[in-house]
This record gives sequence, C-alpha cells and structure tokens, in this order.
Amino acid sequence: MKKMKKFFLALGFIFLYVCVGALTAYLLHISGRYPSGDDTMYHIYRAEFLVESFKSNNFFPLYNPYMYNGVQLFRYFAPASAYGIALFSLAGQIFLPQDAYIGYELYTGFVFFLGALGFLTVGLKKDRLFLGGFLGLLWFFTPSVMYQYFVAGNLTMGFCLACTPYLYGAVFSYIETKDVKRIKQIVLSSAFILLGHVGFGGMVLLALLLFMLLYRLIMLKEEKFSVLSIVFMILTGALLDGIWALPSLIGGKTS
Repeated sequence: MKKMKKFFLALGFIFLYVCVGALTAYLLHISGRYPSGDDTMYHIYRAEFLVESFKSNNFFPLYNPYMYNGVQLFRYFAPASAYGIALFSLAGQIFLPQDAYIGYELYTGFVFFLGALGFLTVGLKKDRLFLGGFLGLLWFFTPSVMYQYFVAGNLTMGFCLACTPYLYGAVFSYIETKDVKRIKQIVLSSAFILLGHVGFGGMVLLALLLFMLLYRLIMLKEEKFSVLSIVFMILTGALLDGIWALPSLIGGKTS
C-alpha cells in the first residue's frame, strides 16, 4: 500500500512538472520579452545554424564564417544547449514553422522538467518524496537560476544545474549502499555536465570532490568509502567527452 501511494505521488509530481514546464514555455512565448538575457541570442543563433546544417546532413558543422569573423562554433563552446535547442526547434517547427524561437521556448520547459525530475529522484531514494518533489518545483525559479537563465542568458549553465541533482544523488547513493548500478549514473551525469559547460562542470566536480574529502574525514569511523573510486567514475565521464573536450581546451580563450 505504501509503495502504491509513493507511485501515485511520484506520478502526480511528474504530471505537475510537465504542466509547469509547458506553462513556462507558453508564458515565455506570449510575454514578448524573449529572447531575454545577454547571451541568449548567441545560443539561439548556434541552434539555428545547427538546424540548417542538419538539413544538409551535416550533424557537426566545424566552421561558421559569419560570427567573430569566422569561428569554430562547436569546438570552443559547449554543444549540449545548442543541440538541445536545435532538436526542439526541429520538433516545434512541425507545428509552428513561422516561429524561429520555438526551440528556445520548448528547451526552457525541458530544462525545468529535467532538473525537477532530478530532485524528485533524489527524494525517492532518500524516502523524502514530497520534499524532493517540492524542491523540484522550486529549483528553476530561485533567484540565482533565474538570473543566469534570463538575465545573463547563460543557457548552458541552466542545463548543467539541471543535471547536477542526478550526479550528487548518485554519488551519495553509492556512498551509502555501494550499489554498482550507481556507477553508470555517475559517469553519464559527469559527461553531460561537462558537455553543458566545461568551466562550470569543473567547478561542480571540484566542489563535489572537496565535499567528499571532508565527509570522509568526518565519517572516518562510522562510514568507509573510497573517494578515489568516485573520482575515477567522474574522470571516466570526462573521457567519454574526450573527442570534443580535448580539442576545446587547446587554443582559444579557454587555454
């Protein structure tokens, strides 16, 4: 009976997330204020460039001659948000072919849903389903996230923040249970965060490492786990991105 109650509560939260995500995208559409944010148009431009490249069967365009007097748009700048907006733009243009910004609107709703589902997942694992679900509703509308997304226009950071609960939840689940199933989640979460934004991803992973070291010192007698094993999992996630990440760190302003 308790499992059934949890199932329906989780299902209710997921339905609510879909509604709030769709409402967020719709309000953005009718507000007349989009695309707001300093860098938002840059991300939309990259996505539109991708859409045009897709039509020519070019799924990873190497060079754009029209920006910065010529630049490799997907070498020095993380690709996750651009590809996300591009895919939603392709899907959205089936219904609204006249609206060039439909991908951005749908992507915004998706980022909210992705992060909210991450908090719900953590709440489910910790047997705090209602708290996790409630935090999932709030995370996107906190001042720091709203500032990054709608004032700075840093859509890549929004994607990274949406992926962060999956990584942290998997790490602490692994610490507590030593469940090898969490390894895949740690690896993939790390990979997606770095694809979202290498600099921010590095800060997230460094903060996680420092916290684990402190936690290991505090819980030395009560709980034993290998910080090094989790570091290797995170590095494995970084290696999955290596075909893109390594060239992006050589040359350009990142170096």
